[in-house]
Amino acid sequence: MAIATHDINGACRFVDTIALMDSGNLVGVGPPASVLTRENLERAFHVRSEVESSADGTPFLVFHRLKSVAEDAEPARQ
Repeated sequence: MAIATHDINGACRFVDTIALMDSGNLVGVGPPASVLTRENLERAFHVRSEVESSADGTPFLVFHRLKSVAEDAEPARQ
């Protein structure tokens, strides 16, 4: 069975193999821990990520949006 989703944490709980895509290009295929690396997630989704653990010990990813070039160019608001 195959599913397509943007719920990465949900997928990690139920799959043995994951495929990560970036604009139609395959970034990686394999076990979630080996495919969902910081580098791959930053490339595919333009986010920083870190691995945390829930109360039951299940790992989950936390995402932090990267600033866009336009946001960096905006002057600070007073």
